[in-house]
Amino acid sequence: ADRYSIEDLAVGAVAAGADVLLIRESADQQNRAFDALVRAAQANDRLRARVYESAARVASLKATCRVGAPAPSAMLASLLGPPAHKALAGSFRSVDPRSAVAASPVADT
Repeated sequence: ADRYSIEDLAVGAVAAGADVLLIRESADQQNRAFDALVRAAQANDRLRARVYESAARVASLKATCRVGAPAPSAMLASLLGPPAHKALAGSFRSVDPRSAVAASPVADT
């Protein structure tokens, strides 16, 4: 796990085609990864093009999935197909998202 720096891993992943990175490390390491990506993209036209391609794909997915504002719970059933998914969506109606976030083990990090 310590063979490569977080900076090298982030730049390498994007260069290899990753559109999104999930970095579960400290905020400092997340910032270091981001800064390394910015520096690498500024220095390398090909990587900069990859970053723009990734950003466009992520933006398109977010628009398609209506990410940004949660769907009203009444709409969930119409957005989902299989009955099992609809049943799961129905269970979300009884959960207050604020209490779920407050109870999360990562809420204070």
